Amino acid sequence: MKVLIASVSAGSGHMRAAQALQAAFERVTPWNPVEHVDVMKYATGSYRRLYTDGYEFTVQHMPSMWGRAFRYLERRRDPSWVKGMFGRIQRRQFEGFFDHINRTRPDTIIATHFLIPQILHHQFLGSSYSPRIECVVTDFRVHRVWAHEAVDQYYVACQRAAEELEDWGIPAHKISVTGIPIDPLFGETVSRIEVIKRLGLRPGIPTILIMTGGAGLHAIEKAITQIFKIKLPVQIIAVAGRNKKLQRRLTELNVPEHAGLSPLGFVNNIHELMSVSEIVITKAGGLTVSEALTKGNVMVFFGSIPGQEEGNAEYITSQRAGLKALNLLDLKSLIHQLLVSPRMRAELRSNAFACATPRAGVTIAEKTLLYLAAA
Repeated sequence: MKVLIASVSAGSGHMRAAQALQAAFERVTPWNPVEHVDVMKYATGSYRRLYTDGYEFTVQHMPSMWGRAFRYLERRRDPSWVKGMFGRIQRRQFEGFFDHINRTRPDTIIATHFLIPQILHHQFLGSSYSPRIECVVTDFRVHRVWAHEAVDQYYVACQRAAEELEDWGIPAHKISVTGIPIDPLFGETVSRIEVIKRLGLRPGIPTILIMTGGAGLHAIEKAITQIFKIKLPVQIIAVAGRNKKLQRRLTELNVPEHAGLSPLGFVNNIHELMSVSEIVITKAGGLTVSEALTKGNVMVFFGSIPGQEEGNAEYITSQRAGLKALNLLDLKSLIHQLLVSPRMRAELRSNAFACATPRAGVTIAEKTLLYLAAA
């Protein structure tokens, strides 16, 4: 049974979900290789730059504009001729992807980005070969653009997401609540003592992990400065991502005696950093949230992207599995409350575990294979 996992390199979450799903298939059926492709590698150069670079630039430098576009597209109902014209224009950009599909002929294509069902729509109509199309929604809420008639099965993060898909016209039997697939490493036990020693941290001191995503944002510097003002023992692991200038600035910060700071650049051991951290300050990306839930981290959302990430933060806070800081002073106040209240941290940690779905990838892999076997 051939399975192709297709994603889009616009933001890291869609790609990480696809990679996690591929790892899950390898655990479920190690004898049956599963391919993962970044669809953008097959797109024309101009389209790829417009789509991926345009997204990154907008969310980094004009987040409010992205939020307005997100809300506008959610309300808008385009007439069928507009959808058809737009779909034809998009499909012309991905002829290489269609050629790859026709060469490899997968039985199922699993998409972790909403663009893929859009470009596949009508591609196989009237053809003797028509692969099954499944879709993994990588946020805790579902925007209208995810809903598409070409999709045979959806996998979503929570019951609320399933209800939103139904509101967009998707039949309930096409929706499975599985959670968002994350790297299996997050479900494994980590030796806190070994990691603390390797990172040069002090045992017994509350540890805060602060992240801003792969690109890194300058707000992290201001957030750390506010936390240092709390005057309580604390050590901070700050992940600046690929922003080398930010990492350098963090190393130059004046660290008070009661605190500690470990500035890091791009890392591939977030599962270890989360394992040794009591509190995680982060944007509310769907993958990051799912990873932190699995680790039982106390999450404080700060600097989330308007639109999908704000929706994630809203859902998690409604479940009392995380908190949202409205500004820097609010962030300082929330961190102070958490540091002085073990009971508050314990409640949030318990609720996080209750929302966690560490086996989401395996569940999706098993369901996909069952659908294929029954076909």
